Formats: sequence, C-alpha cells, structure tokens
Amino acid sequence: MCIEEKGVVIDQDNAFLAASVDGKVHDPSNTGSPVGNLEMKYKLFPEEVDPENTTRLLVTLATKTKNFCLELTVSDLRLTRKHPYYSQVQGGMAIRTQWYNFVVYTYTTAAKEIHVERIYFDPTF
Repeated sequence: MCIEEKGVVIDQDNAFLAASVDGKVHDPSNTGSPVGNLEMKYKLFPEEVDPENTTRLLVTLATKTKNFCLELTVSDLRLTRKHPYYSQVQGGMAIRTQWYNFVVYTYTTAAKEIHVERIYFDPTF
C-alpha cells in the first residue's frame, strides 16, 4: 500500500463538483479498484473524559462523547452512518473513486490509538 498527499479533486465531467481529500491510496491488493482516497481526522482526547482503559481510547470516546464520529458495533468501531463525516466520504466517492480509508487518531499522555476503516461507495446513500 502506498499513500500520496492530495488536495482538491475535481470531477472531470462536472467541474463544479469537487472534494477535498487528505491523500490518495494505492492498494494493489484491492484488484477491482486499486486506487482510493484517504480522509484523516484528529481528535484530541478530552481531559474531562477519563479513559477506563488506556488501550481503548476510541471506544471510550464513542461511548461517552455525544456526536462522536465513531460508534461501537457488535464487532468493532465504525464510522457512524448518520455522522456528517460519512456524508463527506460518500460525497467524495461520487467524484470518481470507489472507496476511502477513513482514519481517526487520538492520544493522551499515557496512550495513543488509531482507527482505520475502508468505506466503499454506497450508490443508495
């Protein structure tokens, strides 16, 4: 996998449509569509939220912070489908890409955590 810095992506057929992306991801293991975009979000872990377990900072944020971008599912964390970031990613994919790697990073003085999720284009969104 290779990542290159990116900025604004403009639709080739409709120049009035554009998306701001953080990077372009080349993943040859994704044979159907080896190129996608990258969206990164940095969330400072709030001092007033005491992490119950410093190895699961994002789970603590997802369960204790109103309107946090990630939600806890039965199996793991995922981008909340009703969050504006999901709309941002889906809108970006409408401009000639089939997937995004969505990344959330947080840290405290004792620990840090990163969440990486591949999100595919949903034509019914």
